[in-house]
Amino acid sequence: MTQRCVVFSLISGVTALTIDIPGGINAMGLIKARWLASVLMFFGLCSVGTEVRAQLTNPIDLSAIVHHPSKALSIKMASFSEVHDKGYGKMGNLDLNYQRILQDEKQGQDDGKGGSGLDLWKIVNIGKEIWKIITDNRPVANIITDSASAVPYGTRDWTDLQGGKVPESKVYRVTYKNGFGSTVVDFSFRVMYTHGGNVHGVGHYLSNVTIVPANLNVSWGYRFSAEGTTPNIMNVGTHEDPIAGIQLMLVWSVDTVTQHSEKSAAFFVRGDGGLFDLSSPK
Repeated sequence: MTQRCVVFSLISGVTALTIDIPGGINAMGLIKARWLASVLMFFGLCSVGTEVRAQLTNPIDLSAIVHHPSKALSIKMASFSEVHDKGYGKMGNLDLNYQRILQDEKQGQDDGKGGSGLDLWKIVNIGKEIWKIITDNRPVANIITDSASAVPYGTRDWTDLQGGKVPESKVYRVTYKNGFGSTVVDFSFRVMYTHGGNVHGVGHYLSNVTIVPANLNVSWGYRFSAEGTTPNIMNVGTHEDPIAGIQLMLVWSVDTVTQHSEKSAAFFVRGDGGLFDLSSPK
């Protein structure tokens, strides 16, 4: 007879996994199952809410963990790619509904108050040059203030522009696995921007260019941090028809007690539309 046992983790105190116990549930089986849950959680081989069905007698090779603990806490980037965008607020536990904020942004640009005293071809950033996104597994980004805007020199605020297009975004995902092939970091983020702003019909400028978190899952024993930067602002058009361009970078790191890994990804956004992934993470 085989019975299913719901195991409570000794680390978190909540349901960690379920195990099918050959021969039925007994006191010794429960003790072994709880111990196993703690080991699995500690080494990132399961997370809270994950259902694992296995034979208690040989669920995993525990001797491998005992003799090679560094393998369990090793980190290696498994993937980086653009993913299908299901819509604002639908991409994960950090993907807030930005629709109202983006609509307010669009309405703000429609007024177009600026024009006099601006160097239309000289493009500068009146927003952030660097901002924190994730610090020690916690989101800290503020979409209201943590963004860059590529506008004419002399502009006081991005609302001095007019004619901005509907804000756009793309979603990217990066994952890490440990030495046993288990996913220990799963991070998705949005690259967001509004293009097409102009001054009395001249130029193509950018506002509220930013990177915001969409989803983050990190196993116990791992620390994940990320920050955004805008290392370069330029005019990719001409003096007569200026087109703003922003280089945008995401730099992230993963740490354990034994290892540190740091990667980055670069993007380029144009004021006449278009977001380009410049390269694979380096």
